[in-house]
Amino acid sequence: MSTKEMAYTLIDSLTESQLGAVIGILKELSGIHFYDEVDPDEIDLKMIAEAEADDSQPEPIEEYAKRLGIDYDNL
Repeated sequence: MSTKEMAYTLIDSLTESQLGAVIGILKELSGIHFYDEVDPDEIDLKMIAEAEADDSQPEPIEEYAKRLGIDYDNL
């Protein structure tokens, strides 16, 4: 049995409460952080609408740096 298979077998045998503790440990070990999903507020909705209405094209970083007077090639 592979390590992953053993992990799956152990996980299947845990209670919801135990799984919560294991998830907390795995998050710390992995460095991955999950955030609770929240409903957008009025400001979020306004920014989303503005972004959806924006039909401009993204500017290449080299051009943006040049506009700011930064020599991108020497960063």
